[in-house]
Amino acid sequence: NPFSYPRLVQPVLDRHCVSCHGPDGDPPRLDREIAHWRSSNWIKSVTPYYTSYLSLAPKYTFSNYPGSSMETLPGQFGARASGLYKLLIEGHYDVRLPRDQMHRITVWLDSASPFYGVYEAEGGAAQRAGQVPQPTLE
Repeated sequence: NPFSYPRLVQPVLDRHCVSCHGPDGDPPRLDREIAHWRSSNWIKSVTPYYTSYLSLAPKYTFSNYPGSSMETLPGQFGARASGLYKLLIEGHYDVRLPRDQMHRITVWLDSASPFYGVYEAEGGAAQRAGQVPQPTLE
């Protein structure tokens, strides 16, 4: 899936952000190191994500906007409601994203900020490696 986080967003972060926000840099971390997140729901699953996703998604996804009730109201959802979008548009130090790369971030924010495009084990591993997953139908 070309709209998965590893293919859509991480290349932009690698090019413009990781030099300052990498493992040895300032927080938040925006690199590709794999971190495991344990869900708090009844499943109690442990899912691997990039550290960058775990740094951005909890703060910038639509489910965490102030007053959010999972509604997607115009202007109050996605990029327009995101502090990340505002930060990047107004400028963050010397970072100025080219239009096509800002578009990638906007698409991610407007798409409810998913990490995986598929959630099967093989597809997830391919996506974390930056590859295109092949669907499994059987």
